[in-house]
Amino acid sequence: NIINFWNVTSSDCPYWLVGNYNLLGVYFWIIFFFTQVLRGLAHPLKPIIFVGEGGLSEALMRALDEALASHELVKVRLRQPPDKKAAAVALAEGSGSTVCGVVGHTVVLYRPRPEDPTISLPTRP
Repeated sequence: NIINFWNVTSSDCPYWLVGNYNLLGVYFWIIFFFTQVLRGLAHPLKPIIFVGEGGLSEALMRALDEALASHELVKVRLRQPPDKKAAAVALAEGSGSTVCGVVGHTVVLYRPRPEDPTISLPTRP
């Protein structure tokens, strides 16, 4: 009973995803697993970038780009945003990163370095 979707077998998935070869469910489970790993790595980190009342400016996006280039995994603190999730998506799109989670007013972003990444994700969940 092998699914063979990104090298994941049915024994690797939760039992409710195995029935009828629910590939979309397996895909979302893999994404959930990787975001959980990255959120766990980000837990002890302090926010590096602080978004103030000025919002998302060009200088802020340059600072975020530099922080992601040097750290790969960055916490960004938002100050009373009208919509946290929209701000997180705008930060991710502007920096070419992935949103790993939004907790309170803090956004966790991940962008691996093209050469020599320091964070190695597990090959399979």
